[in-house]
This record gives sequence, C-alpha cells and structure tokens, in this order.
Amino acid sequence: METLVMNGLTMIDGTEDTYMVEIIGSQMASPYLQLEIDEYGIGYTPFFYCTAMVRDLKRVSMLSIDGVAPSKESLRSNKYPFVSSIYAAVRYTEDHESMAYKLYQFLFTKKGADMIDENGYIAIRK
Repeated sequence: METLVMNGLTMIDGTEDTYMVEIIGSQMASPYLQLEIDEYGIGYTPFFYCTAMVRDLKRVSMLSIDGVAPSKESLRSNKYPFVSSIYAAVRYTEDHESMAYKLYQFLFTKKGADMIDENGYIAIRK
C-alpha cells in the first residue's frame, strides 16, 4: 500500500493509540463488514481474497484506477496499476531430486500454472 499507492506517505503504526478494533476487527472479514456500513470507507486486500474468499460477504466495490478495473486479465497484464508479485524460489544449490526443487519446477509448467489459476491466484503465463 505504501509503495504502490501512498507515494511516500506512511501508514499508521498500529500502536494501541491508533489500533481501531472496530475497523480492523477480530476476523479476516472484519474490514469488509466495516466497509459495508461506512459509505466513505476504503480498504485494500489481495484480489484473490476479495474475489474468492469473501465473495459471498462482499457488498463493496473494487476501485477502477484510470478506467481500469481489477480483474485477472488486468492484473496479469499489469494494466491495473496496483500490482505486486509473489515469488517462488529455491537455493541454486538445491538438489534437483528434492521435493522443493520438483515443486518449484512444477509451478512453471502448464499444469502448475493451471493449478495456480484454478485456485484463484494468477499464474505467470508465457
């Protein structure tokens, strides 16, 4: 959020003085529930969580930026401006017969990419 959106500003530090239990809540869906009642509220969350995990709770809208709505296609192509990546890595010395290395290799196959997409995430496709 700070890197992609806040342009050099910093978020509140989360101390007891700034922690707002009514907004942050005690469960993962709490921010969504709060946004449903706060017409001026804004939050941020991973696309997968918003579209797959809380889709039945969600009565909030995702923001389009410069006319680009967040979608798998706009995120994969980096057309939506607020994109971050998750990486898979293994040590270069990892034994090529180890399960870690085999999983790493699998993630970059068509079947691995299909599995990532099927589970609501966005695979790198070449």
